Amino acid sequence: MGVAFMFLMACVNPNDPSMLGVVARFVTITAPKHVGNTIRSVPFVGPLCLDGGYQLFNYVAFKPNPLLQSVYAVLVFGGYGCVLWQAYPQIPNLYMAGYHRYIGVFVVGGTLWAWYKSCSVSPGYITAENYKEFDNYPVDRMMYQPDQFYTYKDVQGNVVRQQIPKLPRSKHDAITNKVVARFDHFCPWLNNAVGERNYKYFLLFLFMTAFMLFYGTAATFSVVATYVTEEKLFSARYVNKVTGEIITASKHMVFQYCMHKQQTMMMLLFLCGIMGIVVFCFFLYHIYLVSINRTTNEGFKWSRYVGDFEYHERRRVYAAKQEEKAKVTVTAAAGAAGAAGAAGGGGDEPAANDSTNSTNTKKSQKRKKKGMCPQPLVNFCSIWLHGCFIVTCGACGVEEREENANENDQVYDFSDKKFKLRRPGTYFYRLRSFRENLMEVLYPRSLRSKEERDQLVTWTKNDGKKNDSGNQSKMKKKKKQNKATKKTTPVASNGNWTYHNQILMEVLAKSGEGAKIEMVTIVHPKKE
Repeated sequence: MGVAFMFLMACVNPNDPSMLGVVARFVTITAPKHVGNTIRSVPFVGPLCLDGGYQLFNYVAFKPNPLLQSVYAVLVFGGYGCVLWQAYPQIPNLYMAGYHRYIGVFVVGGTLWAWYKSCSVSPGYITAENYKEFDNYPVDRMMYQPDQFYTYKDVQGNVVRQQIPKLPRSKHDAITNKVVARFDHFCPWLNNAVGERNYKYFLLFLFMTAFMLFYGTAATFSVVATYVTEEKLFSARYVNKVTGEIITASKHMVFQYCMHKQQTMMMLLFLCGIMGIVVFCFFLYHIYLVSINRTTNEGFKWSRYVGDFEYHERRRVYAAKQEEKAKVTVTAAAGAAGAAGAAGGGGDEPAANDSTNSTNTKKSQKRKKKGMCPQPLVNFCSIWLHGCFIVTCGACGVEEREENANENDQVYDFSDKKFKLRRPGTYFYRLRSFRENLMEVLYPRSLRSKEERDQLVTWTKNDGKKNDSGNQSKMKKKKKQNKATKKTTPVASNGNWTYHNQILMEVLAKSGEGAKIEMVTIVHPKKE
């Protein structure tokens, strides 16, 4: 039922006049509307339950709330309480020394401290007053565009909040209703957004949580292993009460026996082990993002950009090929008509050719209709095969297919560059080494001084990577290469965009043009 409902929700157009469209319209629109009206018709109780349910769902799903924070606290304190109650009295044992009881206290305390810092430290909220502190990245013109603002208006169109510049790598978080610098995601376990200024604490929180879970797994496993060894369960023999057969213990039987005699320890063992693996994999994923200087939000944006770029490239090449084919067809038809006119007796051939072409077209349409798969089924398979991630990023484009493409391509000349698919640009914000990418997290740009910001990396036109500002000879070579290649990727001199914008705003204010934000490049004089 769940799969069928998702199929109707995601793959079928409710406005489609087909049977599937009618079913989708009934399940997704008509039925919920009638159920809601029926509940609302009940005096006092109906509106209260319906509106209260909507508000509760909106609060839990789309508003900051401490629900999962409380769940995390219960899991940590409850799990550690079980360890204190049953595991610590059995430590030391054959596989773990007694000092681990004290180490465990520091491990849990360090995890709670990292959790507290992740929850309490601001991610870096951007306002109309402090945006200059966070304006430290150039515009890549792929994921981010210049001259964009966040505007806040009510239903009547009245401005309710001062507009905020849409800085590169920032995003308006719909849950907190604030603009976050270098936004990664909103974490419900922290009840806080993860951004530029608390991302390092979020990484520490993931690492400490995974370490605490693995440490708990090792402690509970030592208790269970000691129990198995002291009881000599693998050398024990069991008697089948039905047949009287004597059976030597197997691993499966020992596991069942431990599940019966050591229920709490076995529960903690599996809970800590499975959750530890999940959290550690999530931590490794974020380490990968750090290594390429990318955020979770930018991962989605970049995939969406690449998908849209490739889709439009296929459309462009397809249109160019169709145009070329039309030109060749018109030229060939004109040549055939001229030859027929010169011969003087070919008046019936064009009609015969037209009838033949129409017959071939009808046959191809029949073949196409005969082998065509229903579009809702195609959409369903595309979504489930590509996965939710690709669908969310918008990378699932339907490529136009030409009939008899292989045969037609042999007739026409598609060797020109305009018939070739262009590749999208490279990710713009990745730095040269892992250390530099890591410093973007450990020491955010918004917390650096003016002198440190002036030493930031420089993006160049040709490769999007950094160059040392002190190497003048290399910079001259790069400038020559840039003039030769004429690439259009933006350039940032010393990477310090905040003070460049401040200078520009002063110039615009004097000229009476207001405070419109522009990204400019200031060339610093050479040091003699």
